Amino acid sequence: MEAIRVAPLAKTSQQTAILPYIADWFVLALGTSLSGCLDNVPSSTVLIAGAVVPSAIYFGLYFGSAGFRRRVLGLDLRAVTLVQILRMVGSFAFLEYRWGNLPGIYAVTTGVTDITFGLTSYYVAGRRRGIVYWHALGVFAQMISGGLGILTSGTELGLLAGGVTSQAMSEFPLSLVPLFFGPVTLIFHLIAFCILRNRPDRIRTVQSRRA
Repeated sequence: MEAIRVAPLAKTSQQTAILPYIADWFVLALGTSLSGCLDNVPSSTVLIAGAVVPSAIYFGLYFGSAGFRRRVLGLDLRAVTLVQILRMVGSFAFLEYRWGNLPGIYAVTTGVTDITFGLTSYYVAGRRRGIVYWHALGVFAQMISGGLGILTSGTELGLLAGGVTSQAMSEFPLSLVPLFFGPVTLIFHLIAFCILRNRPDRIRTVQSRRA
């Protein structure tokens, strides 16, 4: 797919235009979580679906719709990176571990990585050098966290499960993580990759090498 040149846009209005969609997503996730319909669904299923389904929808729209792709590439990289502040929600994992609701290996790993990326997002957002590696590490950390949630689930996949499992991730309020906070931050990592891949300075470098 050829890199798209994004014409200068009213970036502020472009970014605020996506806020209603994110708000709708949160309301839907909150309603689903409060309804209790996922309470008996294995946490491994919820965690896997929370990562795979939204990512598949995003890539389907990105590669299938030129209009959607243009809007994504018109977003400001700094604002996209600052969305990772939402990962500070992961700090509640420490409390859930203390209250005996989550296994330590999962809760501590999630809490440490989420706080780290939430806090450093403000510093990284204003920089260009190394930002692609930061986003890559952010995705890797989410994969590790989600993987530990699956490995500590009360299913056949729960190879590390002990007396306390990750089943609380299927119940309110923790189910908001795989239903909303996790997918949103993951997708914005992916958006950052797309923006960085198509940024003008990279396009010029590739074109000069081909000349």
